[in-house]
Amino acid sequence: MSPLNPWKLSGYKAGQNVVCKVVKDEPGGYAVIIPKDNLPGFLPTQALLRTGEEILAQFVCVHNHRILLSARFSNNVSKLPAQQNQTRWEEHLNEIDAEPNVSEDFVSPASFEQQSQTITPQQQMAAQEAAAAQAASQQQPTQGQGNVIVPPSTRPDDGMYKNYNSSSVKTLPAEPLPSPIPPPPPAPAQGQPRSGGLNGAMPYAANSPPRPEVVPNRLISIPSNQAIQLEAEAEAEAAFGVWASTPRKFHLKRATDLILPPIDKDSLNEFKIVDYDLEWLITDLEGGMRTGCVKAACESKLSRSAMLLYRGRAVGCIYGCKSMPDTQPTEQSLANMLADLEVPDTDVKIYDLPENVTLAMSALFLGYPVQRNDDYDARAYMDYICGWFESKGNTACLAITLPSNSATCLGYVYKGQFCGAFYVEDQQFRTDKEFVYELLRNDPRANVEASILPPEMTSSAVRFGFSLSMAKKRVDGR
Repeated sequence: MSPLNPWKLSGYKAGQNVVCKVVKDEPGGYAVIIPKDNLPGFLPTQALLRTGEEILAQFVCVHNHRILLSARFSNNVSKLPAQQNQTRWEEHLNEIDAEPNVSEDFVSPASFEQQSQTITPQQQMAAQEAAAAQAASQQQPTQGQGNVIVPPSTRPDDGMYKNYNSSSVKTLPAEPLPSPIPPPPPAPAQGQPRSGGLNGAMPYAANSPPRPEVVPNRLISIPSNQAIQLEAEAEAEAAFGVWASTPRKFHLKRATDLILPPIDKDSLNEFKIVDYDLEWLITDLEGGMRTGCVKAACESKLSRSAMLLYRGRAVGCIYGCKSMPDTQPTEQSLANMLADLEVPDTDVKIYDLPENVTLAMSALFLGYPVQRNDDYDARAYMDYICGWFESKGNTACLAITLPSNSATCLGYVYKGQFCGAFYVEDQQFRTDKEFVYELLRNDPRANVEASILPPEMTSSAVRFGFSLSMAKKRVDGR
């Protein structure tokens, strides 16, 4: 293993289009390399790709000995003809970045080359100038991205996995910096009493020391370490925006039942939102960095919703309404739930949950699923995939369906270790794996599926989860 060259990484930012070449498939995606700089990475996708094929992806972040990418396009590319790739994608990335409306299909190199032949000389010159400007702006190395050790890719299975279409990618804007503090009012004339206090009712002595002089139009310089920190925070926010994609849909009649009830009954707090307000609630959740769940029931809208929180940010949300029977993605569900939380008759429940269980549960919403193509029974597959999680230290959620009684059980794995199971039908949480094994023994047709949360999502490279305050601003602005 050799460290990644930090100068090669300096030109990569979250959301940037990159070309990657498929090396081999792994559970949930593919090991890839970025041919331009020969950098190894991982592309979670369920699309069918061929070894050696070049596709377009988006850079997310670098962490834990690998580059995480997100699929730019989605479709079953197995329909594309197998042929040699003659197009140099790197020469066209700036043209692609400049196009706001790109088809959500994998683009074959041959079809892209045919399209690029219709570009006028003026367009080619403009693209070359844009590429030169971008290269000039990316000469300085990015802070904190060097000295990353990348191990060789491993093959954890024998080819039993295939993949299917991935979800579309939605990019969220980075949170704005706080507004500058307004300057204090001008000091009164010498000898004039100074007023202050609540509503200006409490006078101060006339000989009180004046306020510091305010220098107009003063340039405020941000220390370099603070500027670097602000840039890193913005990049971490952007990285999550690139990663966040449409989650899997749930087909239960009351999908909010999928989120675990309170384990610690003492943490449960119930109230009507009319007795407080949404601003207070968001401040409490974000400021307190709460990890747990918020459930809401709005009688006037006949809706139920549940929000999963990790350190004050939404890492999963389910919204169900009589007028909206289809399950919505997490971001849209969050917007609908926040709108309901401004309706006076909405009942609210808040409670804490353990961080390990919460992160494992979030894999259902913000992780990537692994499609099976094997002949294992449910017990054998569970042992296999849990062993693989343990060897990799993965955090994941197992979705176990039991056709005999139409029941569902969720199994939680945190950093490779089984940490509990939730039987949805009786809303019971158990910590012993033997309970799950008994369910599998009693139903020969049981099925087990897995969703994996990338370790990058909980690292400093990504600000994991949706901001509640930013989501509320979007709701207020629509």
